[in-house]
Amino acid sequence: MVACGGEHTLFLSQENDVYATGNNENGQLGLCTDECESQTTPKRMAYFVEKVISAISAGSKHSAALTVEGYLYTWGSNHRGQLSQADSNKKDACLMLSIPRIVENQLGKGICAVHCRYNQTFVSNAEKGTYTDTDSDVFKLWRTKLRKFEENNAVKSN
Repeated sequence: MVACGGEHTLFLSQENDVYATGNNENGQLGLCTDECESQTTPKRMAYFVEKVISAISAGSKHSAALTVEGYLYTWGSNHRGQLSQADSNKKDACLMLSIPRIVENQLGKGICAVHCRYNQTFVSNAEKGTYTDTDSDVFKLWRTKLRKFEENNAVKSN
């Protein structure tokens, strides 16, 4: 899988390794360094070594990755709140994250897909039935989890 942003590119290998290359002025490569050096050759993102990534996306100056369990991670520019991080409304909020961070306000929502555009991040979830790729392994996983959750709650309420 390849995701092209404004001035950077992300790659997801068959082994589920994420690679990044291009401009890193806003930390959009997520390479876990204090430096914001651009990369002319793809470099593996160490942060995701222990995670199974199912999707990647790149916006103008930010990036996102989704794990097979539905955990959403964002990094890069947050000038327009596109990272959807909990502290993005604080006056002294960091306007850039050079290290991927989980989006806590999306936990448990059954995220199946992520799409970054200019200064925006969109997600689709299985629980609301808005995701159309019903053959997706992520979609099937979350549909199964949702059904089990509903069955457990129905039994408890009776």
